[in-house]
Amino acid sequence: NSFCTLLERSPSQGVGRQPMPPKAKKHRNEAPVVEERAGNTTSGADADTPAMTEWRVPAAPAKLPLRATVSFVEANPQLTSIDASGSNISDAILTAVARSCRGLRRLDVSNPAGRVTDHGVSALAEACPGLLHLNVSRTKGKVTDATMLAIARSCRQLQHLDVSWTNGKITDTGVEAVAEACPALTYFDLGCLHGKVTDEGVCAIAKGCRSLRYLDVSGAHGNVTDVALTAVAAGCPTLEHLIVGGTNGAVTNAAICAVADRCPKLRGLEVFDALGGITDAALEAIASKCSNFESLKLTRVGDGAVTDAAVLAIARGCPKLRKLGIHDTGGTITDAAVSAVATQCPGLEYLDVSHTKGAVTDASVRLVVRNCRSLQHLDVTMTLGAITDGTIVEVGSHCPALRHLSVNYTEGKVTDLGIGAVARGCPELRFLDVTETKGAITDESIRAVALGCPKLEVLEVGGTEGKVTDRSIAEVARRCRGLKRAMLAPTEGAVTAAVKPLFCESCSVFV
Repeated sequence: NSFCTLLERSPSQGVGRQPMPPKAKKHRNEAPVVEERAGNTTSGADADTPAMTEWRVPAAPAKLPLRATVSFVEANPQLTSIDASGSNISDAILTAVARSCRGLRRLDVSNPAGRVTDHGVSALAEACPGLLHLNVSRTKGKVTDATMLAIARSCRQLQHLDVSWTNGKITDTGVEAVAEACPALTYFDLGCLHGKVTDEGVCAIAKGCRSLRYLDVSGAHGNVTDVALTAVAAGCPTLEHLIVGGTNGAVTNAAICAVADRCPKLRGLEVFDALGGITDAALEAIASKCSNFESLKLTRVGDGAVTDAAVLAIARGCPKLRKLGIHDTGGTITDAAVSAVATQCPGLEYLDVSHTKGAVTDASVRLVVRNCRSLQHLDVTMTLGAITDGTIVEVGSHCPALRHLSVNYTEGKVTDLGIGAVARGCPELRFLDVTETKGAITDESIRAVALGCPKLEVLEVGGTEGKVTDRSIAEVARRCRGLKRAMLAPTEGAVTAAVKPLFCESCSVFV
């Protein structure tokens, strides 16, 4: 559905997400192993060196030769942390880990390129009772309630569990088993489970996981209602971050006000596709009762459901606010609210005013840029020309920490002048989207980005009316060697397949 599509494009970064171990290196053309850390080395074979405990598996398309990888695992039984996200790890390797690494504490096999199923994850869960952190998100429907039951049988100390985007294969049955068996759970991500988790499952969490700090029940298709979230408010007083979405109006002010009343440590709330169930009153309750609140993201909450009044209340009551997203809120949140945040929340790091129907303009966003020098994320997509070079030039002058900039569909009001200023002033930039900018972005500014932003990871330049060509894209490919994705189409033939070989092997290039 539209909610899940949104998350696919821009995954939420919830409060409390933990960093994973460092990136991998290959060692003598055998199993890839982690970079050195204090107390860790890249081989467990030398008895005179400290044992390796953390392994960052290289992401696909890097290969994991089965025999060599299994041998590597067997040679390092002291491993306690494996980050295999996006890698070619498979059930065969996981079963080898289960046999050899009984002290494993952290495992991330999210978004695997290899075949990861219940067989491998369940075997590992049952063999590693001390597991604290498990991420099996985006496993293509191959991880199901069977794994949840294995976790419930063995991993009673589990603290962090992410089963989001598992194609509806996790249901109330698995959630209830884990909730009952794992009382130490503090982080539970059930996002986009196609409505298979209902009030019953979430009420079980409220009853069994009283130390919970992070809960994502988005994509519920209306099956999670006020009943469940009111139970969470009563049962989980330490809750810090809540994500609700796809509620079809079944979650209302009553539930959010209950959370505000019973969970004073709440720091973040994300609401998607609420169909008008949540209005100003709920956010005003949070502003008055949750003094440490720092992240508010609203997406398609219903035309007119949330207005300036709510954001003004947040600005007054929550001076620690770091993230504000008001994507597609119907134009009822305007410059008045964003200006208040700029004035009263100087620590703001994230601002998304996309699809605000021209109600948010240069006047307020420029004030954010001037006052919030820690700004890292700015999205002004589809602002109907209300955001112009005037603001983006100042981003280059005032926001050296900027990492994400989206100016697509800005009606040609953001040009080479603005992007050139960002290129010169924002060396930390990782993400740049200038699609559909009516020919206002050309080779000139993209070449400047190549020169000034060597850490760039994502570049999107489609729909630039032929003004971005092979010349500047080749420069990006040569200079930005950490690039992971380049969306170069359509460019009216100005960017061709000839540039593809210039990119790193690990970069996904779309021409």
